[in-house]
Amino acid sequence: DYEVVEVPAQDERFDGAMLSMPRVGRDPHVGAPVVLFEIKPDHVERFKAWTTKNIGLPMAIIVNGEFTGEGRAPTIQAPLSDSVQITLGAMKFAEAERRAQAMATAIQSGAFKVRPTLESVEDLAKDGSG
Repeated sequence: DYEVVEVPAQDERFDGAMLSMPRVGRDPHVGAPVVLFEIKPDHVERFKAWTTKNIGLPMAIIVNGEFTGEGRAPTIQAPLSDSVQITLGAMKFAEAERRAQAMATAIQSGAFKVRPTLESVEDLAKDGSG
């Protein structure tokens, strides 16, 4: 399964620099795990305008070129401004908790400006004593 998605115009793209405090929380209405994050003040108006224009459409979160979710991207239910809550849909609590943690971790890692690269591998078990 796949979906064709519109690639946003350059001025409609957002990056990790605009996010802060990604974390797992609980939906205040049903207690299910959710992903929460804040939008930094200098990005709030542009993000709110974009989410207002795209209500009812999916909002994929891409980190280092990879989709952070499993299955479908979350749907924008209402204009989003400074605080964002991503609900994960109907599933068992443990699965929702696992997915929420994975997404929050991916968002957190995407906030870094530098993509880590592996420069060397050393086998520490081979110390010459054995």
